[in-house]
Amino acid sequence: MCPVSKREPPDSSFALVTVCKSDLVRLGLQAVLTTHPHVRLVGEAINASDAEEIVARENPRALIVVLESEIDVADLVRRVRMSAPAIRIIAISDMEYRHGTSGLLLSGIDSIVLNIQPVEILLATVDYLRRLPGTSWRQERAGQTSNPSLPERLDFPLTDREQEIALLVGQGLSNKDIADLQANVRKTTGL
Repeated sequence: MCPVSKREPPDSSFALVTVCKSDLVRLGLQAVLTTHPHVRLVGEAINASDAEEIVARENPRALIVVLESEIDVADLVRRVRMSAPAIRIIAISDMEYRHGTSGLLLSGIDSIVLNIQPVEILLATVDYLRRLPGTSWRQERAGQTSNPSLPERLDFPLTDREQEIALLVGQGLSNKDIADLQANVRKTTGL
């Protein structure tokens, strides 16, 4: 467990915590996330207990969990949401995650990023979640609030198509779902 920065006013940046057992992966995440102008890494945990403690102390808006065989995702989500019900949770997963993406989404994960995707996808996902209201997906379903428009969501230069696909991936859609959606758009618009 390692606090990374001092607490700042809640609206100054998007505070987040990472959960990962691997020192090398944690350093890589730290290097990537600190390049984002609106992200503030407030802690790094190696297990659910550490994550729960840091979340209770720092009150971040998001948690990034690198899925590893030792992590019980459902338990981690349950424990973290007890102290921070509105926290956004991003899972970084490989293609063969043993419980599958549907299991992740059912456990309360807000977004899934595959570890084989470019870091821009993780940054786009963080940026998307950063721009959402400070409520969890469960709270949003109870009383949906309006989402910002696509240009307002991203701060770095991607093409319109890249932004659209990054947002769909950040919402948990599979490659097949995205391809089907794109095919339907082409059929209905004649593109």
